[in-house]
Amino acid sequence: MILFCKLKGGLLILLFLIVICSCSESNEKEQIVKKLMESELVLPSLIRDSETEYTIFRYIRPKSCTSCQLQMGKWRIYKRRLEKKYGDRVRLLLLIDTSVPDEAQKLIEIYKFKNNSIIDSSHNFVKENPLIQQFEDEIIMLLDRNDKIILIGNPFENTKIDSLYQQIID
Repeated sequence: MILFCKLKGGLLILLFLIVICSCSESNEKEQIVKKLMESELVLPSLIRDSETEYTIFRYIRPKSCTSCQLQMGKWRIYKRRLEKKYGDRVRLLLLIDTSVPDEAQKLIEIYKFKNNSIIDSSHNFVKENPLIQQFEDEIIMLLDRNDKIILIGNPFENTKIDSLYQQIID
């Protein structure tokens, strides 16, 4: 019985520590997002487009299978949906941070993203925006006309984020 109580107490302490650690990790991520949204994002000059009200900006750093991680087919469908619904008011822009630019360039050509993609093989975007390194391999942001971050999130992975994107744009 005493062993059971000690085991039960130990499990409760372990559970408490797990909850505290996960909360602090979540809080850490929230702080990074908050800092990023408050900072001024330095974008390549090629991104500027005074005609566009909003830009959905996707920064991606493929680690292994470039084709698998870029998911260009999925993004091509999303781009068409944006064009059909919003015309020139919204554009999709991909910045691909890769040391293998040839593979990314082929995918850009196949999926017709030539005017919507930048390949950053010298990693300048991350150098100029060090907070971006805190995000794993990808970050998707909704930017306004002045390139200010309005929202961060992946509209494919989260329907609530997709709804927020649409509410803001509408």
